[in-house]
Amino acid sequence: MAVDVHAHLTETKNVEVLLKTRKVLPVASGYSHAENMKTVELAKKHGLPFCIGIAPQIAQNGFRSEWLEYIEKQSPNAIGEIGLDNHWAKTESHKKMQKECFEKMLEIAERKNLPVVIHSRESMDEILEVLMERNFANTVMFHFFSGEKKHAKLALKHLEAYFSIPPLHSKGRREAILEAGLERVVVETDSPYIVRTFLDVEKSILYVSEVLGKRKEEVEMKTAENAAKIFKLSMEKVLEYKIF
Repeated sequence: MAVDVHAHLTETKNVEVLLKTRKVLPVASGYSHAENMKTVELAKKHGLPFCIGIAPQIAQNGFRSEWLEYIEKQSPNAIGEIGLDNHWAKTESHKKMQKECFEKMLEIAERKNLPVVIHSRESMDEILEVLMERNFANTVMFHFFSGEKKHAKLALKHLEAYFSIPPLHSKGRREAILEAGLERVVVETDSPYIVRTFLDVEKSILYVSEVLGKRKEEVEMKTAENAAKIFKLSMEKVLEYKIF
């Protein structure tokens, strides 16, 4: 019952063939208006869960009201990826546009009562400040978590937070896994950017298994259950997919 909570399927080669393996249930993820439209089409065709949003590296160059209206009219499993990114924000104008779009995305999530998938590259302090100031009550999944232990502790204390773990190892990621435990961890690939396909989520499962000293089968099962809870997925559907 493996679930990859963040995969860019519209940019993955041979995705139709990969989906037929039935090893991993991927959550199709958009990040721009063009990719959101493609993601919705692909997800509906294959009956997959999906997320749509405007990522900060897109928003910093300006965003249109019709992009937000499109998201509002759809029925995604979550709003994302959204957030802030201080790596790509080179000017104060970039930061301002990122934050403005982030706030609007949070408003949509609140109106639709949906979880959010957060992009937080080099911006965890600011992300947490925004979420805590507005007393954000919806579930928050930190995609490709790259913060520190202090961020994980704060998020767990003040938010209904989950940490999405990619196959790449880091000190902060390891500390977050230990701080959150298996109850608040999910796994992802961010494919095809980090690894080639969503089937490589096996590497993320093995990483979490090693850090927590738990069997890979247990990690596969619990992270899938967590994903089902976040995205309101049928466990019957999730159980159709299995690696180990």
